[in-house]
Amino acid sequence: MQPPEGYRVRKMDVRDLPAVLEIEQKVYPAPWTYRMFLGEVRNPLGWTRAVEAEGSGLVGYLVSRYYGDVWHLMNVSITPEHRRRGLAGFLLDELVLLAADSGVDLTLEVRVSNEAAIRLYKARDFQVSGKRPAYYHDNREDAYIMVRPREGQVENRRKGRRG
Repeated sequence: MQPPEGYRVRKMDVRDLPAVLEIEQKVYPAPWTYRMFLGEVRNPLGWTRAVEAEGSGLVGYLVSRYYGDVWHLMNVSITPEHRRRGLAGFLLDELVLLAADSGVDLTLEVRVSNEAAIRLYKARDFQVSGKRPAYYHDNREDAYIMVRPREGQVENRRKGRRG
């Protein structure tokens, strides 16, 4: 798979963190800290990606981690001026393939009010499996727990069979 034209995707590293933090503070009401990102970039079970735009530098990122029996999407963001170009979908598709190759489910939490993200996840066979009340500390908003079952399970679940 190739990212959209004009963009490059690569593994995130420590040198990216100042730009990542700038994006994080622009787009999230409760941004992650430098230490949080540093821990994930250095984590051997983590899978991180940085998105660069030609002539614009870093414009997005994804942070996930493998927990042995599941991959968990922890954070994904694209700057507002680079949204609606398929970048978040590309990053998510790469993670979906990684989880499928690992033979495990992929999970995440998302604000119940984040309709655009929920549509993106549902388009990739994520299903709401529960709710975490008051999950977000900035405004005590609930989060949906969403799961994308291992490859092969989605069709079985639609037909009412266990996968």
